Amino acid sequence: MKRKISWQALSLVILSSALFLGCSDETDETMSSADAGTSADMDASTLPDSGALVDAGMIDGGPPPSKTFQVRIENHSHTSMLPTALSSVVWTTHSEGTPLFIEGEVDRGEGLQALAEDGDGTALAAVAGDLTGVSSSGYETTATGTTANGSENAAGAALPGQAFEFTVTTNALSPYLSFATMVAESNDLFLSPGGGGLKLFDDDGMPRAATDITADVGLWDLGTETNEAPGSGRNQGARQANPGDGNPEGVVHLFNYSTRSLPLAIDLVEFSVTKLSEDTLRFSVTNTSEDKGALTTSLSPVFWATHSDAWSLFTEGMAASAGLRRLARDAILDDLVTEHSSAAGVGLAQAEIDKAGPGESYSFEVSTSMQQAQLSFAIALTQCNDVFISLPPDGIRLISDQGNLREAEDIAAEINRRLIVWDAGAERNEPPGIGPTQIARQTAANRGSPDAMAEVRRYNDTVNDLEGPRAGGIVNLTIESDFTGEFTITLENTSDSSNFPTRLSALVWMLHDGGTKLFADGSAASPQLESLAEDGNPDGLKGELNSMPNVTAEIVRSPDGSMGEGLNPGQRYVWTIAPSVSNRTFNFATMIQSSNDSFLALGPQGIELLDANGQPKSNMEISNEITARLQAWDAGTEGNQSGGGGPDQGTNQSFPGRGPAEGDQLIRKYGNGVWSYPLVKDLVRVTVTPLD
Repeated sequence: MKRKISWQALSLVILSSALFLGCSDETDETMSSADAGTSADMDASTLPDSGALVDAGMIDGGPPPSKTFQVRIENHSHTSMLPTALSSVVWTTHSEGTPLFIEGEVDRGEGLQALAEDGDGTALAAVAGDLTGVSSSGYETTATGTTANGSENAAGAALPGQAFEFTVTTNALSPYLSFATMVAESNDLFLSPGGGGLKLFDDDGMPRAATDITADVGLWDLGTETNEAPGSGRNQGARQANPGDGNPEGVVHLFNYSTRSLPLAIDLVEFSVTKLSEDTLRFSVTNTSEDKGALTTSLSPVFWATHSDAWSLFTEGMAASAGLRRLARDAILDDLVTEHSSAAGVGLAQAEIDKAGPGESYSFEVSTSMQQAQLSFAIALTQCNDVFISLPPDGIRLISDQGNLREAEDIAAEINRRLIVWDAGAERNEPPGIGPTQIARQTAANRGSPDAMAEVRRYNDTVNDLEGPRAGGIVNLTIESDFTGEFTITLENTSDSSNFPTRLSALVWMLHDGGTKLFADGSAASPQLESLAEDGNPDGLKGELNSMPNVTAEIVRSPDGSMGEGLNPGQRYVWTIAPSVSNRTFNFATMIQSSNDSFLALGPQGIELLDANGQPKSNMEISNEITARLQAWDAGTEGNQSGGGGPDQGTNQSFPGRGPAEGDQLIRKYGNGVWSYPLVKDLVRVTVTPLD
């Protein structure tokens, strides 16, 4: 219900308020005030006579006068690395309080989850007017303006270049504005000024002047759905099959994450530019993949060309040239130079020889003229099949319309903003950092399978290679009875013949009475399971299981006929067990080491090897149970990274426990250590304007 408070009772409180929301000394890396005005800027011509406010509100004892504001929320993401739609907007005006959410607490279940995960604000809008302290509310579903690329409007969304515009009428009794809109290329991120809202009146009850309030808006993680790579996660609003798809954060769940996702280009490559003369620039390329991205990779040498607008390196949606295909899948650049050196519109086409490993840089110098005022380039990623980083096909203009070389800082900023990860369409993708036919591992050029879609496109591969029977074919488990009371168990690592070659950790197996679960689907993993799933350490889990009633647990460390710990592709574990009527249920867990926190198991409970009378089940019955239950699971304890090339994954991490947490189901400012999003000012621009 709405809280009813008289103006007289609140007048002293309102007049003694000290600060606008968002003006504290605390800062957040996702916020910037570069493009925002200051909330203290006031235009006296837009304000009502102050005496009228005093007379109406304080002398006569009536309510303070109302003021109408126009609010504009413009989708500015076409200027960023991640063009994205913004969902419909739910807004409220309210007194002090937090009507929509509180930072550091779980979602209240009033509809914000549906908005943040699916872009559907219907439920939240239906209750918003009755939330505590709220005086008015609205639900804006129709965007205005022209999209950045001329696309038609998406129902209930603002595409890049479009905006939501609405008016709110309120007074100094309800001086705060709150709103929320989903970032569509995410799992559960939304833009909002914060739980306490944005103050529309100053401490004296005067309406704020026309102001750009973008700096007061934050990017928030609702904490309800596991985050995936920006712009490619298959459970994100733009791609999910059904509303609500996706796993809760911080809990054990079936692994349904894309093993082929990649970070944004800026988390792999960063450019800086130096002006050497009136027609020459030096471009420096730094490999940022280890420190900033979710994939550690080397960069190929760079191919670059100066040109006019009559030439482009490729056309999006069309097949790549032979030279571009060769660069993308083999990191061989000579064909591109031959292909384009004499092309119409090209000034100079050149291939450099320097490469850049993680943390390394190289540079190249470019001289240009008005006739070839544009620059295009391409750099291949060695931990992928046919991925390259480049600008859009038109490249970047180096010379202004006035014939002068542009400022180096402006060129660098534009390059870094417009960089795109491209799929050349030449070779079928494998999980980054682990695929056997990728540049870093291929034994002969071009030995990968052809891409079914032979066209250059923005990289967006959401395949889950661990899905399906036997976790995508990475293992083969057989359990066979000798009908004397013993069973022989063989777990073979068959990942060398799959799309996801990986090592498996030492294995913990258990026999129990059927009432014990290795884990609970949808609940937090135990610290002992976390240790196995993140680091491959089985000892703690064995101890935890053996402390439970009616459980026997042991460890298998070494492959059959081999020394050492862990199971390489092509190797197998073989051991025997003797179940009993009281302990006839079998289960196991082993880490998929080319992952952050994934493991194999026969579901939470396992499978029965004996019937209720103590007789062995047939080998066929057991085989069918294995097929139905053997799957890859995500412990929900560490953020997932690209394929098998993430720096914090078991086979790559420099020490156990490395890697950012996946989430604790609490609402928080977005600051994920795995996937980064553009700055708020590059996603949205928000203004508030008082109307006469």
